[in-house]
Amino acid sequence: MKNSITVKFGIIAFLVLVIFMAAQARPSYSADEILYLDGGILPDITSPVGIEIAGEKGYWGDAVRLNADDASYTEDGKCVFRYGIELVNSGPAPAGEFSYRLNAGGWSAIVDEDGIGEGGSVTSVGEIALSPGRQKIAIKLDNHESVAELDELNNVPFALRVEVDGDCDKDRENPQLVADSGDK
Repeated sequence: MKNSITVKFGIIAFLVLVIFMAAQARPSYSADEILYLDGGILPDITSPVGIEIAGEKGYWGDAVRLNADDASYTEDGKCVFRYGIELVNSGPAPAGEFSYRLNAGGWSAIVDEDGIGEGGSVTSVGEIALSPGRQKIAIKLDNHESVAELDELNNVPFALRVEVDGDCDKDRENPQLVADSGDK
């Protein structure tokens, strides 16, 4: 009699354990289901094309050659070029404020962006200081990881090999931009 009670108790305990485990189990989700989990959707910031420096288009993973004479001005033995980078939000939700880090040799800058609408893009412009010779330009998107994204892995540094030919010690005047001219 004792054995049958022990067996019954064991079966009941096993069933309770199975029911508890089944109630606590969570379904696994694929990546596209995670995007819409709990009604939330996420942005995805990327730079699919590359960078344009002094009118020369450089694609990420490729190389570009620049002439020092095309620099806007020189400073501390470096040529300062104007650049433009297309930043894209390929996600179905707007991306809020974020920053990106641009590195070239010992030069570095963090650039703040106001955000990008869902499926939208912006062209970020600025100046980059490059030494004569070969170097690598790298950009890391969402530098402070302030935007939760669909794909955080595509924020890793994009890179471009650059060669600057010529002399960056020549004095060049820093030309005034149209936006800097005010009401003149």
